[in-house]
Amino acid sequence: MVALGILLLLGLSIRFYDLTDAPLDFHETRQLGSAVVARGMYYQMLPGAPADRRDLAQQLWRAIPVYEPRFLERLVALTYLAVGDEYLWIARIYSALFWVLAAIGVYALARSATTSMGGLVAAGFYLISPYAIIASRSFQPDPLMTALVVFSLLAIYRWSENPSMRRAIVAGAVCGAAVLAKAVAAFPLLGALAATGWSARGFKRGLRDPQLWSMTVVAMLPSLVYYLILAGPGSAGLFSFWVLRLRDLLSEPYFYVRWVQQMEYVVGFGWLVGGLLGALLLGRVATPLLVGALGGYLIYGLALPFQIMTHDYYHLMLVPLVALGLGGLSRVALLQLAGEARLWRLAALGVAVFTVGYSLWEARVTLAADDYRLEAAGWRRLGEAMPRDGAMVALTHAYGSRLQYYAWINVGFWPGTADIELAAYAGGGEFDFEQEFATRTHGARYFLITNFAEFDRQPELKEHLYAKYAVYAEGEGFLIFDLRQAADLERIQSDG
Repeated sequence: MVALGILLLLGLSIRFYDLTDAPLDFHETRQLGSAVVARGMYYQMLPGAPADRRDLAQQLWRAIPVYEPRFLERLVALTYLAVGDEYLWIARIYSALFWVLAAIGVYALARSATTSMGGLVAAGFYLISPYAIIASRSFQPDPLMTALVVFSLLAIYRWSENPSMRRAIVAGAVCGAAVLAKAVAAFPLLGALAATGWSARGFKRGLRDPQLWSMTVVAMLPSLVYYLILAGPGSAGLFSFWVLRLRDLLSEPYFYVRWVQQMEYVVGFGWLVGGLLGALLLGRVATPLLVGALGGYLIYGLALPFQIMTHDYYHLMLVPLVALGLGGLSRVALLQLAGEARLWRLAALGVAVFTVGYSLWEARVTLAADDYRLEAAGWRRLGEAMPRDGAMVALTHAYGSRLQYYAWINVGFWPGTADIELAAYAGGGEFDFEQEFATRTHGARYFLITNFAEFDRQPELKEHLYAKYAVYAEGEGFLIFDLRQAADLERIQSDG
């Protein structure tokens, strides 16, 4: 269809704008973490790579925490190998392609549940939503996961239209790929599976339905194998901290306020309300599917309260869900417009064109607002000035990911005030500076400061470093203390 092709072209083109800029514009810690992993994989596979460079690249890779299987990183590393060099913007191309291709799934599902125009409305919102444009080109698993969620919902819908064991296995396999890409996809997909199956068969019969159970088992088995066997005890630690130790947030009114604010930021409050209303208008099959997915999203937010109120990209799956709901709402509006005069239909078309154009312009302005190439170059220069004869602890930006990627330095991270407050809230007790300093600097030679705003917010750390240790080096944007050299006592006394 020509209109869908135009939307796909627009959606892909805007995501390629400013393609080669450094990925410091959107959740740089996750993006640079993935970049470090992909680079380590690349050097591991690269024939003739210098041994010291290969070893360092792999050391930095192994230092990145494992949250989910690294499919995208491996794909990017293989592409580096194929093209003969490390081009970080390759990851943006893949993420953008995954997202844009999934718009075909959004269109197909919305068209099946409504009309061709409803499909275009849903695909248009999914592609042109300003936040989605920025987030869907990031080097992290969320764009791929969201795209797989779309195709999973479409597969579940196809199964519900004409149930068979073959379709059940296919739907389960697609769902399994989405959950394996990032485990949080399990929430909307299990909700969609349950609501669709029980709506079609009833609760009691649904509990005994072999096709429904087959879909669920196939959907969950790969991730269970990965997290329980391959990922090891680290996944249990993540669950314990982020789910169990932060559950008291659920009793705080501000948690729900901030949750709604995050949803508003990601999809817009008006679009959110329209999508929720439209979810009820999709028909006998699609309405349970979408309501179940939205219910799973709500359970997801309650299960991961800290992330849901602080990390906007944890709401990215909401974009296709709202888009499908808007497709349902558009059917009512289009039926009303069909009976109006031609002038009003043209006016409605003008509003649609204006909305698409404005969204594209807003995204373009956001992408063009900052150029991070010089900042990336500055971190590379900083790496050249860093000592390499001892371990380093740092109070730095983005949990040290800028140093890891651009400066090729792995540092022990000194927590910021927000990290200290979070640990205390999660039951870690009062922050014991002396014990924390001794633990984190054990075996380290240097203490690096690049985040001076955070340094000023921690006067105890500032006073301790200046009082006890000599300044090893100081330059534009950095300060290094030598943890093995005492401060000049005469200078301190004269300053006093």
